[in-house]
Amino acid sequence: MTRASRAVGRVRRSALSAALVALVAALATPTLAHAETWLGPDWDGDVVHVDSTDASEVWWASDVAFGDLTGTRVTYHHGRVVAVAHFAELDKSRDTFGFSVTLRHADRIRFLYTNAVVWVRDGRWRGTARLYGDQTGSRCAVGHLVDYRRDVIRLSIPARCLGSPRWVRAMMLSASMVDGAETWESDSLPGPAGVFGPRVHRAPMS
Repeated sequence: MTRASRAVGRVRRSALSAALVALVAALATPTLAHAETWLGPDWDGDVVHVDSTDASEVWWASDVAFGDLTGTRVTYHHGRVVAVAHFAELDKSRDTFGFSVTLRHADRIRFLYTNAVVWVRDGRWRGTARLYGDQTGSRCAVGHLVDYRRDVIRLSIPARCLGSPRWVRAMMLSASMVDGAETWESDSLPGPAGVFGPRVHRAPMS
């Protein structure tokens, strides 16, 4: 492993491990932010290989386009937080992959976290989505769309399932399985896993 690869591993290790655990369990720098929208680009060719048994084993996979996040749009209005992720390539060449949006928000005394996950496996190309987190209940469902033609995944989360916070911050992670379950290819946005985008405030009621 090169020095650069080891450096990437050190930066991403703990946060990437936690995010991948949530995503795998389900499977078996921003440019514009204002009141209720965040638009964030991502570098091309920044996918990494991750050893599923040791997330510290991370190395670049810059030639991989599948699951490479290229940009996002997060909005918070009409009682929903909507995250739209754009990919360099999203097709049916992988039969097991997932995408998650982790939202950081707050009540009066603490920070809270909610994870919206969509995963595709066993040829069920529409995918399955679920919410995990501090305030999600049995009646909280996340809407989702996996659009292979446009290389886009869209998640729509009811704000009431987050406690209708004043603001949210988002972090995104994609992961696809290669070489059986031993290796995953992953990308995160807006930066190394564990880095959240800017606050997206709840739009005023019209």
